[in-house]
Order: sequence, then structure tokens, then C-alpha cells
Amino acid sequence: MIDNNLELIHNTLKSAHSILIPIPEIQGAETLGSALAIARILQSEGKNVTILSSYVYLQNSLQFLDLSAISSVIQSTVESIISIDISKYPVESIKYDITDSQLRIYLHSPSDKFNADLVSIQPGQYPYDLILTLDTKNWTKLGNAFLQYPHIFLETPSIAISSIDIPHPYSERTVVENQYTSSAEIIFEYIKVYSRHSLADKNIINGLLLSLILANNKNLSLEKTIIKLRELPNDYEVIIHALESIISDNHLLLIGRILAHLEFIQVEKVGQNTRYAYSKLFVHDFSKTNTTEQDIIIIYRELFKYLPKDIIGLHIVVDNAKSSKQGYLNMPNLDMSNLQLALEGEYQEGILVYNYASSEDIHTTGKEMNNKIIEAFQL
Repeated sequence: MIDNNLELIHNTLKSAHSILIPIPEIQGAETLGSALAIARILQSEGKNVTILSSYVYLQNSLQFLDLSAISSVIQSTVESIISIDISKYPVESIKYDITDSQLRIYLHSPSDKFNADLVSIQPGQYPYDLILTLDTKNWTKLGNAFLQYPHIFLETPSIAISSIDIPHPYSERTVVENQYTSSAEIIFEYIKVYSRHSLADKNIINGLLLSLILANNKNLSLEKTIIKLRELPNDYEVIIHALESIISDNHLLLIGRILAHLEFIQVEKVGQNTRYAYSKLFVHDFSKTNTTEQDIIIIYRELFKYLPKDIIGLHIVVDNAKSSKQGYLNMPNLDMSNLQLALEGEYQEGILVYNYASSEDIHTTGKEMNNKIIEAFQL
């Protein structure tokens, strides 16, 4: 995920005090869990959060989640303040009446010096200073809420977070990360960076899982998902791992490309034979899967699930003539400090990434690099 997007989300939420999270009327169940998760975090920071949703009726079924932020009613009134300077002229009493066309205020004072210069009106403000939408393509997806109170949505600052494309952005702040299958994954990435301690909160984890299960299985209803969540173990480390392993279709296709080019390299270490996996990726592998080299970093951990149990590491060499020639190396039980120095590589999320000369052939480079890795094992 792009760091700038995470920072934009963080700065926007940090500056807000009263936040409205409207749930779409159609397919809103998929975003409900994400909304509950982020609302829980924001409430712990002292913010006032309202989730506008018709799912209040599920209150008894969703006892494993904190539903205190959900409301089926939007606060639509605007509060204006009329101030009268009484520092110089005392007021003994006050009363008012309302006609069809006027509000009349009566001040009782010993002084007759009150005039219009002593009166000021503070313009009214909506009860929310930020609207946060999740996987919402446009305002009309909110249904009756938008039709009844369009001025609130159109005039209040907003941020749109989405895993689906928004062809015509309706918010001045729009975060689209379409490599994910659900905004729950975007919220999870945000939590890992800015609120890691929140992952110990089972309400937050269950909320994210609620959205992820629905997003990845379109045939499940919200009620069936609730039953499925109740069957989960109380081991939240397992749940966090499950969240981190959710991948998009494009990433799955890229994994397939890596596996299609896979080879196994035999090495000997302390008298024992072992092996690591080696693969190559070319320009067409990225164009066919609509991915980039950066996606290799994202799926690296997931890749090991598809490799034999005895594999001790993974080496991928990339020849993407459109942008770069790089290698990606992860040997968890091997000291790669000498290799890092020799290759002038840098670690990215635990993966050693190195560049090789654009004039070099990928097959020759791969062979030379594998020889260096084997030598490193034998030191």
C-alpha cells in the first residue's frame, strides 16, 4: 500500500472530532465490520463517531462486536449561536417568542443602550466535521440518507477509502487501493502502522473479519457470516495471521507465474543436503497479472505456503525491461550480511532487494547469484 495514502488517512482522522460513517444501503454488510473496527479505534481516541446503518436490528446476533456507534438516524439539525455583549449593560431577564416569520428576543435591562452592534450571530455548523466512506462508489449508494440530507454530505469535509475504483471522485480526499479485495484490508494496513496495539482488541479483529469473509465469499449472507465468526477460535494471533494472508486475485495470479518458473537449488550445509526455491519473472508476467515488482514484497510471505516444507528460502530474479532488473532474496536462517554488502542490496520488509546491470542477461545473472548463495551457505 502507498505510504502517502496511509498518511493521508491518518492526518485526516487525527484532525476530526465528530465523524459520520455512512453504510451503503446495497451490499452495505461488506463494509459494516470495517466501519465498526475503525470506529472502535477512533472512539478510544476520544472522538465522537456515528455509523449510519440500518443493521441495528442485528444487535442481538452481533454480541461479539461493539455496536454502540451504530445509529439508524442522522443528526441533521444545524446549531447557530446568537451572542449579545452584556459586559457594559446588565440583563435582568430574557424571554422570546416565535412567529411564522420571526424569532423575537426580549431583554429586560436598566439600560436603554442595547443596539444591533452588540449582537452577533455565529453561523451554524453541521454536527459532523468529517464523513468517512468505505467501498462506496458514489453518494447515491447511500440511498435514503443521501436523498433526505444531501446538503450534509455535499458540504461536510469527507474522505473516501475504497478497494473498488471510484470513476468520478466525490470526495476531496480519495484513497483507492484496488489491489485489495475489501476496505477491511486497507484499514488493517492502517492499524498496523498507526495503532498496532489495537490488534489485541477482539472487537476490532472480529469486525475486520466480518467484512473480509463477506468480501471474499459473495455467496455468504451477513447472518451466515455471524455464525461462521462464532465458530472461530479465541486465538487472535491466528486471526491476525489470517488477515495478513488475504490476497487479491492479481496477487494470486502473480504467485502462479512465480510457481510456473520455479526451480529447486540443492545446497550442502554442515554435511546436510537442503534446498531453496528459485524463480524468474519477465515483463509479460507483470503485464498479464496487472502487477509490479513491489507486489513481490507484498506476497512473499504468502508464497511460502505454496512451497514444499523443506524449502529454506526463496530467490526471485526479475527482468522487467520497462522499469528495472532486480533480485529478491529471503533466506530466514542464513546470515546474508556478506551478500548484502557484495550486492549493495537493501532490505524491504525483511526481503533483500538488489539491482543488477541492465546489460546482463537474466539467466546468466540468476546462475551467478545462485552460485554466490551456495557459497554463502558453505561458509
